[in-house]
Amino acid sequence: MTTFTYPIQLTNGSIALTSDYSRVVPEVIAHILQTKVEERVLNPDFGVSEYTFENAYDLPRMLRSLESSLAAGLAEYPGITFNLVASLDDSGQVPVTCYYQVDELESSITVAL
Repeated sequence: MTTFTYPIQLTNGSIALTSDYSRVVPEVIAHILQTKVEERVLNPDFGVSEYTFENAYDLPRMLRSLESSLAAGLAEYPGITFNLVASLDDSGQVPVTCYYQVDELESSITVAL
């Protein structure tokens, strides 16, 4: 699959494209986890539910919902496996770490909800 590079780059007056999943996957995961459902007008199902007023102590339910949203968002990207880990930190935020594997590449990305 070929897609735009992130961040967007211009090459010879055109938007640069890449097929290198190692560059694309972390950005796609971050976009999914940091986009709220209905935030994208043309793709209202993309993203995750709003957790601002949810009980952060119910992390297992939150993780199931995040995993479902992430699986749906990554459906267009074959060969990606992932595992989510979350905890409640002292500031009240929930850092979510996504450990993922693409081909032989294993890495992780962390976003705060």
